[in-house]
Amino acid sequence: MTSEADVFVDLPDGRTVPVGHLSVRASEAGMLISSQFQYTADYLRDPARYSLCPELPLVQGPITATGHRPIAGCFSDSGPDRWGRNLLFAAERRAAKAQGRPLAHMTDLDFIIMVHDETRQGALRYSIDGGPEFVSPARDQVPSLVDLPELVAAARRHAQHRETDTDLDLLTRAGTSMGGARPKTTVRTPDGRLAIAKLPAADDQWNVLAWEATTLELARRAGVAVPAFTLHPITPDSAVLVSDRFDRDANGARIGYLSGHTLVEKIPDGIASYTDLVEVVADHSEDPDADSREMFRRVALTLLVNNVDDHMKNHGVLRGSTGWRLSPVFDVNPFPARWPVDSTPLSHDGDTAGRDIGHLLDLSGHFGMDRASAVTIVAEVERATASWADVAADFGIEPGEVEFMSSAFESENRSIAHDLTTTVRIDTSLGDRPAGTSGWVAAHLRNGRPVRGYPRGT
Repeated sequence: MTSEADVFVDLPDGRTVPVGHLSVRASEAGMLISSQFQYTADYLRDPARYSLCPELPLVQGPITATGHRPIAGCFSDSGPDRWGRNLLFAAERRAAKAQGRPLAHMTDLDFIIMVHDETRQGALRYSIDGGPEFVSPARDQVPSLVDLPELVAAARRHAQHRETDTDLDLLTRAGTSMGGARPKTTVRTPDGRLAIAKLPAADDQWNVLAWEATTLELARRAGVAVPAFTLHPITPDSAVLVSDRFDRDANGARIGYLSGHTLVEKIPDGIASYTDLVEVVADHSEDPDADSREMFRRVALTLLVNNVDDHMKNHGVLRGSTGWRLSPVFDVNPFPARWPVDSTPLSHDGDTAGRDIGHLLDLSGHFGMDRASAVTIVAEVERATASWADVAADFGIEPGEVEFMSSAFESENRSIAHDLTTTVRIDTSLGDRPAGTSGWVAAHLRNGRPVRGYPRGT
């Protein structure tokens, strides 16, 4: 069976233009077989045109995708990942039961189209009538911050297969195109902007979102660009992390987004390394030198906090006027080193479970730097993250849990990096300068509990 849609894009110059036509072929069970995309002649002549992703060069005629990547990554990036798909499938199952009809076999394009247009990630938009009416299921307004406790409760009931129609309506209304397997939604902030609310999962073994807030703050101190964020405690041992949607500008206009997974054209079971990622980012970046150095700084951070959930979908780029730039960092989570986990290797021949910061220094040339510059960055990141326990306490994490997580931070990599601080000059301004934010740490009150973070506009 075949599904079709017209594709539009919001360009950096503010125009929404038709970009091409997408058709998807799937088996009767909904399994994706292949897809075909063709740019419009007008888009190919547009001075502001750009290739939607590496798999779709600006050429005339149809471009077919099949095999290991049966649909171009830019379309997948604009659709739901595991969490969103589970929600949409649950909603379809309930609708089919209520209407007394068979369950629909949904294709990848069906899932993409089911995403609410207002909250869709990135700058792509879809129409099945030729536009300008964009596909957007009829729903009420996006939830706000006051709905956070209700969103958490609904997500937990969904994880336990006890969700109600009201729960599904709330969760799908909150958006389903944010990637990943963990529960997350889009919410509207008091100033009207869209933000991501990352919710605690029912099987969390520690306060995951408080630790992510901790790591984002350490990243900020280390000179890494981070989105503005706030942490909202829900219970003594769980919280919601709310961060800016960096695929929207200050006026709410859409910004094109591609994941690292799309940039490197990763195939299932394939392994992509950081040297692969930095090379392809540099190929498409408006400022290759700056983005390569920023990527090196982020990898150093990843090793010093043992962030093992650093697969290619947890990296991304944003569309600028003439190219792409690294997005602010996201999904950075420490993990106890007592449980080795395979993650992104530094290079093709690198270890996936025992990544060594010394090996990262040996690869400095791949990031466009000499070794001395790389050593300076590693030393700066080590210094900025050394106060991890104090930052964790500031975000309300209990001493016992701080001790439990210590192996993520106090590692051989930190010992190696710490030794470097005695041999290089450290930029002492890093700990005081917001990177990618416009504010500084602040304490807010919500329901009588502190909400800590780096809000916009301060």
